[in-house]
Amino acid sequence: MVGRLHSSTPVLPGKSRGAEIKAWLAECAEIESFVILDDDSDFDDLSYRLVITKTDELLLATHILEIIKILDTPIKKEKLNENTCN
Repeated sequence: MVGRLHSSTPVLPGKSRGAEIKAWLAECAEIESFVILDDDSDFDDLSYRLVITKTDELLLATHILEIIKILDTPIKKEKLNENTCN
C-alpha cells in the first residue's frame, strides 16, 4: 500500500474534531479513504475510521493492522452530512 499525507484539517473553534475532518473532506472530494490516528475520541460519526493511539508510544502492530483495514474500506459518504463531500 502506497500513500501520502494529503494535507491537514482546519481548526474550527468550538467544533469537534469530527466536524473539522468533515470540513476538510468537503474540500478534498478526491479522497477515497482515510484513517484518523488520535489519542482522543471526539470524532462524532467518523469514529468508524478512528484508531486510538497513546501519545507516549509508537504505532503498534495492532494499530497497523487496523489502519490497513480502515484504509481498505472506501469512505461511507452517506455517513457524512449533506454539506460535505458532494
